[in-house]
Amino acid sequence: LLAALMWGSEGGIDASNLPFSLVSIPLEPGLAARLASQLKERVSSELGVCLSVLIVDSDRTYKLGPLYISPRPTAIRGIIGRLGILAYVLGNALRLKSFPTPVASSEPDMRPEVALRLASVASRAMGHGAGRDVWEMASRFGVGLTEVTWEMLESVEHRPVVLVRPLRPRGRSARPGRPSPGPPQGRS
Repeated sequence: LLAALMWGSEGGIDASNLPFSLVSIPLEPGLAARLASQLKERVSSELGVCLSVLIVDSDRTYKLGPLYISPRPTAIRGIIGRLGILAYVLGNALRLKSFPTPVASSEPDMRPEVALRLASVASRAMGHGAGRDVWEMASRFGVGLTEVTWEMLESVEHRPVVLVRPLRPRGRSARPGRPSPGPPQGRS
């Protein structure tokens, strides 16, 4: 209940990028970790690629000295989750560095620093879709909170899934015996 007191909060549920009064209930960390592992196994077996899966939430995790604190629960070891409004108040009052929250990983031993960096890169690539929260989404379309339709949402680019891969130092080949692709050619 205290989660509803946080600025921009939707009471611990996600209503952005959904029409009418539909909401998405957050994944519990244990279920999220199982889903991340299952997705990794399925993609690995069907496509024959090696990958890691990280499930990310836009709710913020804050760096407090050597600690990482989060309002929401997380399965990432080294991040203290479920702190609710306490993490939010500390993070904002002390102007702590914040990151999107990594909820779970297919790699149980992923260090929190790595998970937070990947979550930040992925979050920037995903963007905010129709808005950061339900109020911004409704304002964008000029309608009431429960009047956003599927058609309105289809008019907005929304990337709920992104692939992140490590960059190679310039001049190094992607594979032995192959030339490096060179510097990137503009952004699309």
